Amino acid sequence: MFIKNRFINHIKSEYERLGCRGFSDRNISTNERVAEEYSKLQELLEEKIEQTNYLQVKKKILLIAPDFEVGGGQMLVVRLANFFAATQDVYVYNARPWLWNKQILNMFSLNVRILNSSGNPEELRDYIIEEKIEVINSHIWWSDKIVYKAIQGLEKVNWILSMHGCYENMIENPDIDQEFSIIIKDLMHKANHIIYATSKNTKIFDVIKLKDRDKAQKVYYGYNLQSIPPKSKRLLNIPEGEFVFGLVSRAIKEKGWEESISAVIRLNNIMQECIHLILVGHGNYAQELREKYLEYPYIHFVSEFTEPSEWIGWLKIFDVAILPTYFVSESLPNSIIEYLAYNKPVIATDIGDIKHMIYSEKTHKSAGILLNLNEDRRVEVEDIVQAMKIMLTDETKYKEYKSHTNILFEQFQMENFAQTYFSLYLNFDKNSKELVTIENFEYQVSSPRLMQSDRRR
Repeated sequence: MFIKNRFINHIKSEYERLGCRGFSDRNISTNERVAEEYSKLQELLEEKIEQTNYLQVKKKILLIAPDFEVGGGQMLVVRLANFFAATQDVYVYNARPWLWNKQILNMFSLNVRILNSSGNPEELRDYIIEEKIEVINSHIWWSDKIVYKAIQGLEKVNWILSMHGCYENMIENPDIDQEFSIIIKDLMHKANHIIYATSKNTKIFDVIKLKDRDKAQKVYYGYNLQSIPPKSKRLLNIPEGEFVFGLVSRAIKEKGWEESISAVIRLNNIMQECIHLILVGHGNYAQELREKYLEYPYIHFVSEFTEPSEWIGWLKIFDVAILPTYFVSESLPNSIIEYLAYNKPVIATDIGDIKHMIYSEKTHKSAGILLNLNEDRRVEVEDIVQAMKIMLTDETKYKEYKSHTNILFEQFQMENFAQTYFSLYLNFDKNSKELVTIENFEYQVSSPRLMQSDRRR
């Protein structure tokens, strides 16, 4: 009940400080005008806390990011850290500190404690012990590996391993990291809980036969709407009224960037109007494509950002959002969650759980058009063109898809996502009701350096 006490005491102390006109007594309980409402507020707060596990107890949570570059797993670390930092003690460690993007670093709330990192398991171990960390949640293989090494001998640490699409890639390409085949079996067994986002992520369990398969649980991501203003189309010289398709992702070939460009060029040759494509993402590939397609004034690239989550402002000016991805690690793309959150009809490929993201089997409602991959596991440009034509010419369909985005976004409500995650943070194993902490462990450790200081606000 730490949240209740803090909140109620704040109201009480503010009343004592400010008082109320016409009342000399500064005790809120003796003011009949507000005492009843104050009592109702306490009851409502108690009811809310009883329904919300992360408001009932305070934990020391350490989130491990694979790096501070732009990607789905990295963004999930940011969301979890910022959400829980409002009520918990949250720390973040970068498993590969030589890979970082200042924009990602600046997205963390100031309530999140960013630990200085050298990417050394011994350093991470020192942090865990020194800060009496109770819960560790790692994301993506590189994070999982360093946690596995750091917690050897710390048997009472509650480790939640959050899988993303990287494990399918590691199975197909084990040379990415030669340690993978050596330690993966013991690593999986050592984790107290394993979270996966889509059924395709469970391919690893065909290779690693878990003794306790029940400790693996499917959890969809969560997202909170952000009050970021839309960008002006004038910044890209796009006249008002002209149709805009848009794509937000890492700038890599497998996300379907060039196929999208080819589709829009073909569409402009077919239609009697100017149709625009805005590609939002950073990377060398974006620059290569920018130079290649300079002659097309309706192809726009946005690769530089000065503010956290600035791409949301660009997304908000799309008429239709697209993601024709064939990326092997694709699971539950954050881009599509954001498309739905801001009511953008979607054109995307059938890979990972994208089908279930934009189509509800329960309500039989669809928020967009799903494209099949070909025999080579690629997307056909002509399929993108035909889907775009439907969005452009069939107003009834377009409005239908747009109206269904709210329905499809419901499965990504942040509160439900956070409750599920926190229930695992609380439980040392799937049968446990209480978490055994490492507070009573006694080790001689060096004093680790806390905080990464060069965060700009």
